[in-house]
Amino acid sequence: MIDPTQRLGSGPGDVQEIMSHSWFAGVDWNLIYNKQIKPPFKPKLQSKTDVSYIDDAFTKQNLDDSPGSMNNSLKAGTWEGFTFDGEHKFV
Repeated sequence: MIDPTQRLGSGPGDVQEIMSHSWFAGVDWNLIYNKQIKPPFKPKLQSKTDVSYIDDAFTKQNLDDSPGSMNNSLKAGTWEGFTFDGEHKFV
């Protein structure tokens, strides 16, 4: 099973771990934040619910078994204390 605590950016360095990773060298994060850069790839979706670009490993999951199941995460208290402000920053 994948351990989400081992993902880049999930540690104490938060998003700074991602932004400073060598794979992202040369990325101007201010241009991205200000939406001044054209994305290198924009999928051509057939509808708002088109999931053809998402791997079957995720789209074929039983919702109850999904680690992101909202029902299970609400019961477990995962989102307790979670807020989101209008500046797109987690508080």
